[in-house]
Amino acid sequence: MLPKTSIRPASAEALFGSTARGDADAHSDRDFLIVDDDPKVLVARSAELEARGASVASYTFAKLKALSTHGALFVQHLKLEAQICRDTDGRLAKLLAQFRPRTTYTQEISDNAAFATLAANVPTGGRGMLFAADILYVGVRNHGVLTLAERGIHVYGFNAVAEGLEAEGILAPGGARALSSLRFLKSLYRNGECVCERSIHDKVKTALEVLPAAFFPKSVETLDPLWIIDAPSAGSSSAYFVLRDLERRLLALQALELDPRTDAELAQLARWIANPRAYASISQSLAPNVQAKIAKIAQSHVPSKRWSGSYG
Repeated sequence: MLPKTSIRPASAEALFGSTARGDADAHSDRDFLIVDDDPKVLVARSAELEARGASVASYTFAKLKALSTHGALFVQHLKLEAQICRDTDGRLAKLLAQFRPRTTYTQEISDNAAFATLAANVPTGGRGMLFAADILYVGVRNHGVLTLAERGIHVYGFNAVAEGLEAEGILAPGGARALSSLRFLKSLYRNGECVCERSIHDKVKTALEVLPAAFFPKSVETLDPLWIIDAPSAGSSSAYFVLRDLERRLLALQALELDPRTDAELAQLARWIANPRAYASISQSLAPNVQAKIAKIAQSHVPSKRWSGSYG
């Protein structure tokens, strides 16, 4: 449980994830849920908790109720593992107790497969390859949670998910071990590290070899950053996909040795990279403007001859 605060806590607060399960390690996030009817309370409380190192999942009761009605497995995750620290009127406990998961998640599995394609092409350099590893980490966990849930198995820790996929024959024998390095690479990426591209490539290649080809890219290709910046948008309806694609373009800008901190909007996006839960803070409608800004900054610093040989 987090220490007391002078800021008004949310109406409902809970610890969840690896810390609640008791299997946290050096690569784990400290997941904390806050729920309230007042968005201003959520913003203030999120800022305080994040300053203390928590990874905050912030919801209004209306939003969490909508997720529950839709059968979102995040609610099942909370139902099974959350340790409620505060629930002033019992609304969170009641919502979780009433939740029932769906029996099929076909559309979500398909959407996750589209998301995983972001790992297929990344900008050259160690950061680009770490980005691919992070995308695959998220994709593997989502695919496993959804696929196992359809079989009545509800697990949420990455290692448990990978082991469950192997036990169900979705991964070949030894597949869970091959995927284990993705957690470490994800941690390196989100902590802003940059390491040898070749060493990461080999680990990512090993992971891809055990993943079902129908849902994950067959390989990861590192490309000239201009290709990434100048590539057309994929047109996905997922806000998370769109924003992670912006992140990939920002990495391409950095691979050109251009500093996003010179622009306030890009600097904000760079800060969001360190906290993927905060992606909901940017409107999807702003994505085309940010994408155009990235391209404009790159074009202003890259010789026109090289840009004209780009990939439109």
